[in-house]
Amino acid sequence: MNQILSNSTRCHITVLSLIVLYSRISNLINHARFGVLNGLPPECFWLDDATDYMGRINITESGITCQRWDQQVPHSHPLTEGHYFPDRDVTLAENYCRNTENIPRIWCYTTNPDVRWATCAVPRCDRTSKEYLRVGVR
Repeated sequence: MNQILSNSTRCHITVLSLIVLYSRISNLINHARFGVLNGLPPECFWLDDATDYMGRINITESGITCQRWDQQVPHSHPLTEGHYFPDRDVTLAENYCRNTENIPRIWCYTTNPDVRWATCAVPRCDRTSKEYLRVGVR
């Protein structure tokens, strides 16, 4: 049976197709912007304040494991909302080192009750690093 679609139905399907296409393109742009390939962000940062770092380093420079951002033990803190993190979700930030704009370095609260917070050794992305090649020229 040959079924002919009305103009309004064709228009509706076209609009839905464009929305899906736009969504896919937006995701690709965001992944390229943050250097996300194969689901993994780069283990380096681009911005001077390092607020773009979304990698998975979760150990401080002194070797202490980071506390999860969505937990208040052993250290309570006010950073409980997603807007503080490049991940835009405190749960997605897990216990990864981040810069929440409070200090000029990437850091985390620690799981050591005697050390409230510490900085993390996260390199800057550069033109010769694998991360630069993944992200592309900026």
